[in-house]
Parts: sequence; C-alpha cells; structure tokens
Amino acid sequence: MPTLQSPGLATGLDVNSIVSQLMALEQRPLVRLAEREAEYQAEISALGSLKSTLSQLQSAVGILQETTTFQATKASSSDSDVLSASTNENTAVSSFSVVVNGLAQRHKLGSTEFNATDTFGGSASDGFTVAVGTENFSVDLSTARTLDEIRDAINAEENVTGVTAVVINGDAGKQTLVLTASETGYSDRIQVSYQGAITSTTLGLATINKDASGAPFASDTQLDAALTVEGVAVTRGSNSIDDVIDNVTLQVQGTGEARIDVTRDATKTSDGMEAFVAAYNKLRSELSGLSGTDFGGDSLLRAIESQVRSALNTRFSVGGSFAYIQEIGISTAESGDLQFASSTLTAAIEGDPEGLAALFTDSESGFAVTIDAVLERFLEPEGLIDSRVDGLNGQVASLETQRGALERRLESTEERLRAQFTALDQLVSQLQSTSSFLTQQLAGLPPILGVNT
Repeated sequence: MPTLQSPGLATGLDVNSIVSQLMALEQRPLVRLAEREAEYQAEISALGSLKSTLSQLQSAVGILQETTTFQATKASSSDSDVLSASTNENTAVSSFSVVVNGLAQRHKLGSTEFNATDTFGGSASDGFTVAVGTENFSVDLSTARTLDEIRDAINAEENVTGVTAVVINGDAGKQTLVLTASETGYSDRIQVSYQGAITSTTLGLATINKDASGAPFASDTQLDAALTVEGVAVTRGSNSIDDVIDNVTLQVQGTGEARIDVTRDATKTSDGMEAFVAAYNKLRSELSGLSGTDFGGDSLLRAIESQVRSALNTRFSVGGSFAYIQEIGISTAESGDLQFASSTLTAAIEGDPEGLAALFTDSESGFAVTIDAVLERFLEPEGLIDSRVDGLNGQVASLETQRGALERRLESTEERLRAQFTALDQLVSQLQSTSSFLTQQLAGLPPILGVNT
C-alpha cells in the first residue's frame, strides 16, 4: 500500500517510521518462515549432492561387475620391428612363434620409358580397361594421348577402382607411367585389358614390386603377406591379420622372426579398483562434511555409511581363493578411507584370475552385486533419498502457502495502521480547526465589565 504523502501533518508524528517499525515486528513470523525454508532448501541441496556422489560410486561398482574388467589380456612382441599384436577379453593366455617372410604390398604397374611428347591411340576403338576385383574403369584413347593425359584420365573422379596414376619424369625428357592399387594383396591387384590397336606392349605395363631383398617379384601372388605361424604357412592380403589366431590381431611390420606372448593385463582391473576406492573416499568425505551441519545427525546419513561399510567387510562365498576384498589389495587406512595396493592385485591375478573375477562379478553373491543392491535402496526412484526430498519439497510448499497467507494478513495490517493514523491525523486537524475557531470567537467578544483589559 502506498505511504501517505504528508502523514502526521496535523499531529507532527513520523507516521511512516512508526508504521515501518510496527510492521517489522509484525513480519517476524515471515522471517522465521524464510529461515525454515532456507534450512529445507539446504537439506534438499545436500541430498542432491549426496545422491550424485552415490551414483558415481554405483558407476564405479558397475565396472567391477563386468567380466571384461577381469579378462583383459595384452600381447608383447620380442621384435616389434617385425611384428606386433593386439588382443581382446576373449584371448587365451598363450605364446607363439611367427616368421614373416614378406609383407603385403599394394600392386604397382610401371610402363616402358617414353618421350614426354609420345602419344598413344588415335583410332576409334583404342583404349584400355583397369580392373580391381569386380570394379573397372575404361580409358578412352580414340583421341591420341600423352602419358600426362593418360595419367589425368586415370585419376578422374569416374574411376571407381581406387587405382591412382603418376608420371615419373626421368632424364633426357623421358617419362614412366606408374599405376598403384589402393589396397594391399593379390586379390586387389591391378588387371589391365586392351582394346583396338592398343595391346600389352603399347605401354609395356608390368609389375614393379620388389621383395624385402630388393628382387623383383617372381609372381603377383607375392603381393600377399607371407608368414609361418608355429610352422604353419599363412598368406593374407593385408598386413593386419585377425583370422589366424583366435582373438589376436597380428600387425606385420617387417621381415624376420618374432615371438608373441599373451599375458593377463592388470591395467583395466587396477583402474577399476582405483576408481572404486576414489568414489568411496569421496562419499566418505561428503558424509563427514555433512556431519558438521544441522543435517549431520540424520538417520539417513548413518544408514548410508553403515550399510556401505558393512558390504565392504562382508565375506563372499563365491568359490576360488578369495572371500574378502581385503585379500586382493583394498583395505581401510587409519583415517577410515580405503586404500589400494596394486602389487597385491597383481599377485591375485597371477595366482587365481578366475577366483578374483568371481569375487566381484558373481551374479548371486559377489561383491559388486551386493554393494550395488545397497546403493540402489538409496538411489532408486521413490527410494530413501527421493522420499526424503519429496517430504522436504512438501514442507517447502506448505511454507509457501503459509507465507502467502501471512503476507496478505500483513498487507491488511499495514492498511489498518495507516487508516488509523490517517483518522487520528484528521481528528487532530479537526480539533485544531475547532480550537482556532473558538479562539477567534472569544477574541471578538466585548470586554466584560469590571474586568481589566
């Protein structure tokens, strides 16, 4: 409600100040409502942060629930200049000897050497066709063309074979046309057929690939990689070979002999353990921070801490060599935080990898499924945290209703106070006016006899 323009003019009172002070007293309940709402909102925010931290812990637990976390392998080569290898989670621990006799090459055809001004073709049906597999592309020589022009015709967008052409400019103005396949191996070799007056001798195209010793290929079949794996001869059209040893990809780098050893790789398992420990310690830190607030004594916080810690100390009967997570390197420090010893994990992987995996991944009673069930009770929709947040939001909504009613009452109170002061001011004004009138009237009366004036 707007303030009076000239309040207290008749009375001399500072009406605006008086009303403001009276309303400050009246607004105390509104201040208490705001304080309570701030407390509820702080608790809602704390629960949101806590739920996020619990979700991060659940995600870390999820990694430990995956069998692939414990089945990782790695391959090492005795000579990476000859051969390297990669594995996956299904690769068996093993070792094997490989002799690389030749690498897969992209087929190259080189022409006879010609003068830069020499032309080829000129008759209506002259030309040749380049084919790779089932794809082919024709070069029209019905109009005579130089090697430069033939190169440009082969490199045209219409060429679907992937074959590219270059012209090598030698001494004395001599040129050589070189065609190169886009892929390695015999099955992707370049095949050329001729039309009209153009024959194989016109350009003299022939294979120019050489083996590791620098000798020209005796046959185009040498375009394939040639290996001997544990005495078994193998040829493949690519230097990346994934179909010789189950779940192993060989990457041929050079000729020679190398031994490939496939061993367990503790890296992914160790990373999973470290992520879990970090997520747990973050949760513990957050719970510790909340303990120093008004929210600290809440039963929900105590339930989270006690149930998660109980899961950490559970004995898991899943077979194998391990029944407690402490046996594989996760332990509790004096501070209460978890700590992780990678050396203990490495020993566990070397001693009983299947038992280690079962400790975490057993779908009935393993560590991951046990602690995940604990976390899910707090995180699930309409679970313990959501129910608490819903209750607090209900309290906030109730405060909003109370605030609205209180604000309307305060508006009425202020209007009433201002009306009362306005009426008082008007009454005083009227009394002052009456007083002035009476004073004037009395002053106009004749003097009373016997009274000195």
